[in-house]
Amino acid sequence: MKINFQILIYIEMDKLQQTKKIPSNIIIKSAFNLFEKNSQRFPYLYETIHELYNFIFQNNDIDLDELEIEAKFGKFVFRGIGVQGYEYIKEVFRVPIWETRDQAFKYDFVSGLDEEKFFLIWNFVEKEANIPQSNIRKIPPKNYKEIHYKSGKRLSQLIENNKIIREDIIKKEKKIHFNIRNNGNDFRITSCIEKKNEIFDNDETTINRNKFRISYEYQFFRIDFTIVNSFSLTSDPELTYEIELELLSEGIKSQYEYFKFYPNFEYLFKRFFENIFCLYELINSDYYHEKLSQKGSKLLGNIFGNYLEKNFDEKTQDKKN
Repeated sequence: MKINFQILIYIEMDKLQQTKKIPSNIIIKSAFNLFEKNSQRFPYLYETIHELYNFIFQNNDIDLDELEIEAKFGKFVFRGIGVQGYEYIKEVFRVPIWETRDQAFKYDFVSGLDEEKFFLIWNFVEKEANIPQSNIRKIPPKNYKEIHYKSGKRLSQLIENNKIIREDIIKKEKKIHFNIRNNGNDFRITSCIEKKNEIFDNDETTINRNKFRISYEYQFFRIDFTIVNSFSLTSDPELTYEIELELLSEGIKSQYEYFKFYPNFEYLFKRFFENIFCLYELINSDYYHEKLSQKGSKLLGNIFGNYLEKNFDEKTQDKKN
């Protein structure tokens, strides 16, 4: 058999170029080549980055120790007759925030994912974190008890062995939302400052939340996987599965002058967006079919026990897709 070594060299060079294209601060590198890069070209991306930059560097009273920027995974539900058509747009776009919440333009952001999607994403992040070269730092599991108040305050208690280890009372101020519709794999970026506060006798409780959380940190970013049991006096307990990608503001604080130069800030937040899209790619059937069919894969033998083995059926998924 005659082998064309020149073609083989080109193939290997192409593979090398593809590898080089993956930025170093992408957390889940195995998903990078799958996500839709066209989504990075639309104006919403640069408009959002520019507004985030202004929020951080144009507000003189912003204390970086209090800064929080996070993306919550979820889905937008369009209820008003003026926005129902948004459900069928097949492009990534930023949902407008109208000054008046007219009923015709009413929509809600429902935070959290289906249980199956939540565990699929968590599973693949855990697998990637177990690769020694990944440099992803796993944060030990934590349990929190939270009380939310009508005033916007939140009491959060870190619990270990049924004892309160740390207690914080904060109120989020200067909050702004950036709502990104992504064909149902949506996310809301929230930028705010968290101010220390205190609870008074007239503060009225709205909801209690018990949270179990595991986190993964990589360079400037942290992924939080949180199972939440919420309840109040007027509603039944509800279990939700929440994923958040948070910017670690310590990175900006430690390199303030570097990121104050806008091109560097833009580069960082393009990676922020790309990490969100890469995480969503982990529920793409092309991705997990490949991973689950790998010869000798130990994907199912992980900290989630046999959850996937019982709940994932390739034939069923093929019918759905």
